[in-house]
Amino acid sequence: MITRIVSVWAPALGPAERLSWCQRFGPWVAPDDGEGAWIEASGSCHLFGGEAGLLAAVAAGLGAGGRVAMAGTPGAAWAAARFMADPIVLIPDGAIRQMLGSLPPEALRISPETALALRRFGLRGIAAVAALPRGPLVRRFGAGLARRLDQMFGAAPEPLAFAPPRPSLSVRRRFAQPVGRPEDIEAGLDRLLAVLTPRLEAERLGVRALELRLTDACGTHFSRPLATARPTRDPVHLARLFRDGWREIAVSGGIEAMELRVTAADPLGPRQTAFGEASPDDDLARLYDRLARRNLHPYRPAGWPSWLPERAWIRAGRPGALASGRPRPVVMFARPRPAEVVEEGGAPVRLDGLALTEVEGPERLAAEWWRKPGLDRDYWRVEEVGGRRWWLFRQGEPGRWFRHGVFS
Repeated sequence: MITRIVSVWAPALGPAERLSWCQRFGPWVAPDDGEGAWIEASGSCHLFGGEAGLLAAVAAGLGAGGRVAMAGTPGAAWAAARFMADPIVLIPDGAIRQMLGSLPPEALRISPETALALRRFGLRGIAAVAALPRGPLVRRFGAGLARRLDQMFGAAPEPLAFAPPRPSLSVRRRFAQPVGRPEDIEAGLDRLLAVLTPRLEAERLGVRALELRLTDACGTHFSRPLATARPTRDPVHLARLFRDGWREIAVSGGIEAMELRVTAADPLGPRQTAFGEASPDDDLARLYDRLARRNLHPYRPAGWPSWLPERAWIRAGRPGALASGRPRPVVMFARPRPAEVVEEGGAPVRLDGLALTEVEGPERLAAEWWRKPGLDRDYWRVEEVGGRRWWLFRQGEPGRWFRHGVFS
C-alpha cells in the first residue's frame, strides 16, 4: 500500500484541539515540533471521496492561516504545507523532486545556521542541494542535512511518534417501548449525561463536540450535533443546549434508542471555584454556546497578517492574537476621524486647539505591498490637557492627521 502522509499547520488551534481535529481523518496522528501535526491517511482517503476530498475536509476546520499538504513522506508533506503558495497541496506519488525542488533550504527542517551557509554558497533551492555529491556535502554541512534529504525523498525512514487513538466515548440507551413525548426524550438524555459525565471526569476530559443520535421505530436515525466554545462536562449546560430547538425533530412511531457520542474532547482538569460558583469565563463560554445554538452568529476577534490596525483582525469563532504586541487603544474607531494637528519638528504639539502634555512616537505602520503606495502611517500616543489620551496617525509626509482610537 502506498504511504500517504498529511501535514497540517494550524497556528489558530491549540495543541489538544489540533490533535483532536486531526484524529477525525485517520487513526494515527503525530504532533510535530511546531504548530502542526501529521496524519497517516493511507487507509482513510476513500472515506472522503479521494485524497483531494480528505485534504479539503481537513482544511475546513483549521481556522485562520491553516494549511495542509499530502505527500508520500512526512518531510515532503511538512515542506509543502509551510512553503508552497497554495494552502492545500497534493503531491502525487513520485512527484516530490519535481514539485519541491525549488523550495528554499529551510523546507528541509534544518537549522537556520545551516540554511544560511547553503545560501552563501549559492544553494537557494532543495534541488541544487540534492544535486551535490554526498561526500563533500556531509563533510561541509554534517550528516543531519543528508539525513533530511533522504527522509524527504523516501530514501531513509522517518518514524513518527503517533499519539494513541483515543477510545471513543459514547453511551447508549434502548427503551423497552418506543417513547414519543418530549419529556420522555429529555429524561433519557439526562440519564445518558449522568452516565457520560463520570467517564469524562475520570479521564480528565471536557467535550468540545457531541452528537446525539435518535432511532425511531422505523429504523430512521436523527442526528443532533453540538459544539461548545470551551471544554465542558457540565450535564446541566449540555442538556440545556440540546433542548434549544428540541421540538424541531419529527419522529415516526416514537423513539426506540438514544446514543450520545463524544466526537471531540480536550483536556479538562479539576478547578476550584468560590463557593461552587462558575467563573466569569465559564459564564461567557456558556452564553456563547447558547447564542451559537440559536444561530445568532457570535464571533470573537482573531489575528490577521496586516499591520494596519483596521485590517489586523477578522471575525472568527475562536479567539486569536492580534498582529502587534504594541500598546493599542481600548476603543478603536471603525473609520479614522480627521483631526486638526499642529506640528513642531514632525511631532504633534496641539490637537484641535488643545495643547498636548504627553507625546510618544512615532510608530511606522505600512500597508501590504500590493496595495496602493503612499499609505504608510506614523502613529503617536498623545495626551491632551484634561487627561484624554488619543491614538493619532499622520498619513503622508507632510500629510493629513487622523484620530484612530482612545486609550483608557
